[in-house]
This record gives sequence, C-alpha cells and structure tokens, in this order.
Amino acid sequence: PGGPGGPGGPGGPAIDTAVAAKKLGITEAELKNAFGNKMPPDFATAAKNLGMTEAELKSKLDVK
Repeated sequence: PGGPGGPGGPGGPAIDTAVAAKKLGITEAELKNAFGNKMPPDFATAAKNLGMTEAELKSKLDVK
C-alpha cells in the first residue's frame, strides 16, 4: 500500500496541516511557515523553527 514513501506520494506522508497545527497548538499558517512550504516536508527544519526536536514533532503529529 502506498508506493514510494508511503501515503502522500514520494518522500513521505501528506500532512493535514489544519489537524497538525491544532495538535501543536499553533495556527496552520505558523505550521506552514515552520515547514517553509517544502515538499517533501522537512521535519528537522520545522521542528527547529517550532523549538522542539524532530522526534517530538513527529510524535505529536503521529508521523513515523
């Protein structure tokens, strides 16, 4: 199931930014800015921008 990278196509999972932002207690715009609107999402940079580790960010967003 999935294909290269799993759900969301090559590179990684698609993120429901509205749900993800709510889980993090920030706005969707803040979340998109943290990720820099990159595809595939750059979790390391986003986590740094949000003041947490990449592992913490992925855990909060239920991303493997």
